[in-house]
Amino acid sequence: QSAREFGTRCLLALLEKYEGVPVGILAELTAKKFQVNPKDPLSVIDIELFLVIAKHPRCTERHAEMLAQVLVRCAVENAVGRAASLPLLVIFRRFAHEDCIQALFERFVQVALTRLIQRGTPKSQINQVHELLAKIACMRNPS
Repeated sequence: QSAREFGTRCLLALLEKYEGVPVGILAELTAKKFQVNPKDPLSVIDIELFLVIAKHPRCTERHAEMLAQVLVRCAVENAVGRAASLPLLVIFRRFAHEDCIQALFERFVQVALTRLIQRGTPKSQINQVHELLAKIACMRNPS
């Protein structure tokens, strides 16, 4: 685990330093890893990687959508949901005018609201959804 974390931290530093690095393949592989095995939990280092990719100048709306699909699930259902909400909010804000992100945002709101009205939803998940919806409501629309 520590070797993976060390390698990922070096990759993060490289991505932050060089704007020309193509992040598409990295976004695709990272998203696919969690789509193939949805039970595999996101770690803090994974979320940091998602955040750096989402902020990277070469990240496209297609790559952001793939990352956001993983982050949406985690932000509502996972124990690291609060941390997963940060790259998700970056994607929602940066790509707010893209149709694919708007559609994903609409599905996210439907899932979040459904989670709130379901009986038996753990209080921690309800709080996570409330916090995330509050952050989104306070977010300014980019010009």
